[in-house]
Amino acid sequence: MHTESTSGGSRRDQITVETHCRVFDPFWNASTADVLPILKRYKAEYLALSAAAAMREVD
Repeated sequence: MHTESTSGGSRRDQITVETHCRVFDPFWNASTADVLPILKRYKAEYLALSAAAAMREVD
């Protein structure tokens, strides 16, 4: 029978939360709300690849 207390949480829950924080906090800390430079970079990369593909189709 499972008899963990729901008021204080369990040690297993604490370990789960600590693991989650250890894994995901670095991603959160490295994130940015300013995605425009990222989108511009990938748009430029896509346009360059698209132009190169179009040139190959012409040949």
